[in-house]
Amino acid sequence: MKCPYCNADLQDGSSFCDACGSKLEQPQYVPPQQQYVPQQQYAPQQQYAPQQPYTPQQPYAPQQQYAQQQPYAPNPINQKSRTVYRLLAFFLGGLGIHNFYAGYTVRGVIQLVLTLTGVFSFVSGIWALIEIFVVDKDAEGVPMKPGGCGCLLILLVPSFLLVVAVLAALLLPALQGARESAHQSNCKGNLNQIGKALRQYSNEYDGHLPPDMNLLKTGGYLSDSVVYICPSSSKTSGDATSFVTSYIYLGRGLKDDGYAYAGTPIAMDAPGTHSKFVNILYLDGHVKGHILSRERTSCVEILEEVCPDLANSRNGIIVLENAKEADRILRYR
Repeated sequence: MKCPYCNADLQDGSSFCDACGSKLEQPQYVPPQQQYVPQQQYAPQQQYAPQQPYTPQQPYAPQQQYAQQQPYAPNPINQKSRTVYRLLAFFLGGLGIHNFYAGYTVRGVIQLVLTLTGVFSFVSGIWALIEIFVVDKDAEGVPMKPGGCGCLLILLVPSFLLVVAVLAALLLPALQGARESAHQSNCKGNLNQIGKALRQYSNEYDGHLPPDMNLLKTGGYLSDSVVYICPSSSKTSGDATSFVTSYIYLGRGLKDDGYAYAGTPIAMDAPGTHSKFVNILYLDGHVKGHILSRERTSCVEILEEVCPDLANSRNGIIVLENAKEADRILRYR
């Protein structure tokens, strides 16, 4: 900016010139005029589009109900039969065949090993019987096809018969043993009565024993025919006119004079009546049962085992001779 009078340089906004001291007039501010911008031409409005005719809405259609999911139905091709499983478990359960059929391979191998060892085979059998009524799915969890009541009856009836047979097999020896013990006791009672009758006969005949036990019946000393038959013998008692006995009489020719050896046998069971057991009646009237080392078929063998010193006395020799005669009679019957 310069002074209009002296042409000296001035500072912007100065009111006096520093060089000549002239008062400077401030220029009036003239705002710049804006450039003319022509207005946009009028654009005619778009014609009104007529509204579409009213169309009624479709009636409300209710939504379809959610279809309930059907329960899982196993593939009948891969579904195992429970009937087959039960039958295999019942007849071949010890070998684990039913578990191999159902896919339980580990169970089947364990049962097979238990059976082959022999010691624990009964464990495998009991295990299989439990699985018959418990297992109803295969190894993949697929239910087995039901076997029906017919199959259950087929299994229950043999199972019941098997249990009865096993119990009978276990109880039969005990029952037979109890029955045999009762027979031995009854046999001992019979020989006791025979001994009393022999003592009564010897008292009447100066100590001599009868040559045959038949005289005890005919003489009225012991007329009950049942007493002469051991309960374990297959013989039947005779009638009033016949004499049948299952006992061996060894007293023929003996005399009970008070000095005879009291341990001399005078009557005994027939060999084999009680298998490895024999009842013997002695001269003093007592009866004793003896257990034999094995089953004997000869009266002489029984006496030699029970009374080894019998041949050292006179009465003992007579008893052994009577036993040999009884063996000859038994051999030819």
